[in-house]
Amino acid sequence: AQPDAHSVHGIALTPTEGFARGSAVEDTGGQLKAPVGKGILSRMFDVFGNAIDRQAAPSEVQWRTVHRAPPALTRRSTKSEIFETGIKVIDTGSIKELPTGKCAETMPIKRKFSG
Repeated sequence: AQPDAHSVHGIALTPTEGFARGSAVEDTGGQLKAPVGKGILSRMFDVFGNAIDRQAAPSEVQWRTVHRAPPALTRRSTKSEIFETGIKVIDTGSIKELPTGKCAETMPIKRKFSG
């Protein structure tokens, strides 16, 4: 809930340099959306879905809100299978830290690229 008709609560998804409490904002009338489809495979994007991999903007994609309802239970799979998300993240923290979980899985990669 927002405090009143002239105030909003929000989060910053980009650097906030020059932005301060009381700054004016613009209501875009829309929700945060992300590109979806085969055109985004093997690509890199910022939090707004803009390509950041020095390639042209992806074609043949749909822009869907990140606040979509989940699929109905009847459309979900119950079999055990690999769930491909296309999401690849490498933790670039210090190699000297004690690795746990996903960080431990990336240790060989981190060692290879850190020399």
